[in-house]
Formats: sequence, C-alpha cells, structure tokens
Amino acid sequence: MEKDNITNDFVSNLPKEILGHIVSFLPNESSMETILISTKWRDLWNETIVRYGTKQDITNVLAKFLTSFDDFDPLKHPRKLQFHYDQDYALLATIANSTKLLLDFNFSPLKKECNENTQKHYELQFKLNEEKKISYNKCFSLKTLYLKSISYLTSEVASSIVSSLDHLESLVIVSCNGLKSLSIDFNFELHKLTILDCLELKWLHLKTSKLKSFQYRGSLPWILPEFHFNLSDAILDFRLGLSCGGIKSKDFDATLLTIKNSQALTLCRWTFEINEMP
Repeated sequence: MEKDNITNDFVSNLPKEILGHIVSFLPNESSMETILISTKWRDLWNETIVRYGTKQDITNVLAKFLTSFDDFDPLKHPRKLQFHYDQDYALLATIANSTKLLLDFNFSPLKKECNENTQKHYELQFKLNEEKKISYNKCFSLKTLYLKSISYLTSEVASSIVSSLDHLESLVIVSCNGLKSLSIDFNFELHKLTILDCLELKWLHLKTSKLKSFQYRGSLPWILPEFHFNLSDAILDFRLGLSCGGIKSKDFDATLLTIKNSQALTLCRWTFEINEMP
C-alpha cells in the first residue's frame, strides 16, 4: 500500500452532513475536541454568521441565532455570530455548547482602536424581568453566560439579555471598562458569579441568596451583600488596592461574614491594616 493512501485524511473528505451526524452522538464537551482531528472539523466549528443592523436589533438577532441552534446536530447551524452595528461596533456571540453562551460586546474583526466614548461611566442592573418580551430559552437551555467588554453603549442591551434568563446558574463578567456600579438581583438559581478586571467598579450590590461560588479580581469596591451565602469556594484578588477612598475595614465586615464559612477560600493581598495602638 502506498504511503499516500495510509496518511490520507478520509475524514476531511466526508460531506458536512455526515460530520454533523457523527457529532450528534457525542457529548457537547467532547464534540468540540473534534477540531483536533482535521482541518475540516476546525473549519466547520469556525463558520460564522455575519449580520448588520442597529444596536436596537441586537436582542432580536441574538434570540433568532440561539433558537436556530440544534443540540442534536450542532454543525447544522454555525455557532458564531458577528453582528455589526452603528458603523464601527460589532458583537461576537459564540455558543460553546447547549448551555453556554459567550458575548463579546467590543469585538473588532479589523483590530480597530476602541472609540473613546466606550470609556464613559455607566451602571448595570441585572434583575429578572418576569414580563420579558424575548425568550432566549425556547430552544436553548442557557445556564452559563460570559459577558465581555460591555460599554455604556451596550449596557441597556446587556441588562435586557441577562434579565430575560430565568434559568441562569453561572454569570461571568470580564473587562467592562467604565462600569461603575453593578447590581445583581437574582434571588433564584444563580450559583456562580465571576467578576474579572472591571477596574473602575466602585459599588457591587449582591442580592443572590443561592450563590455557591464567588470569584472577584480587580480593585476592591464597596461590596454590599444582602445575604450570608453558604459558599463552597471564594476567590478574592484585591492586589490593585481600593477602588475609591473612604472605604474602611468595618465596611468589609458584611463581606467577611459572607465568605467566612467557605469550604475553599483564596485571598490575594489583604487590603486593610489594623492599628492596634491604644
């Protein structure tokens, strides 16, 4: 047998429909590993839908994108969406599996510099909207949401999306420049909250009674927890120091009560010094 026949990649020659049928028998996490088999698989996973519109169209376009996903045939519909709006801005949505969605609100396919307006301060309030107009869970059981680079331009859109997810269990918020105040009022199924590198955050209001995991990295803001969680793990990285002046050690007492019973606790830099002089 010739060497060329031995090394021939038969998988790459299969039609897309057959590849999709094969993947449908695999768990979602395992199916993503097929990109290591051949370039054909990798190209299929990287297929992207490109759409254009306005900022007001984001929620409708995203809802249509999610409801088109088929968990039993994950290659039938692309997992990535590029939505270009307001000329210089784009949202990148990626379906990791049938329960995980990643949203990058400052995606720049052409590597353009960010508009300086995206640095304006803004507030975010995530609260379940029982009268939500758009359902993201109809054909997509979304439990984990990853939000990156929200700006004041997209803060209302992000709030609308999160407030429509009544089965959300894990929320990750990363690199949101200009975010000054964050309020999370999810008194139901939210079990894991991660906030990373939102360096201008000054107030964090938590009303999440069932939280089990809390991870934070950035400057220490005013943290206002309304419940004492029975956390299984907590990671608090305050190596950048205080986010604003006026925060005293006593202002951290509520957070200490919240994390003191954690089964696993990691603290990076203790921010407060105690003066033991009489």
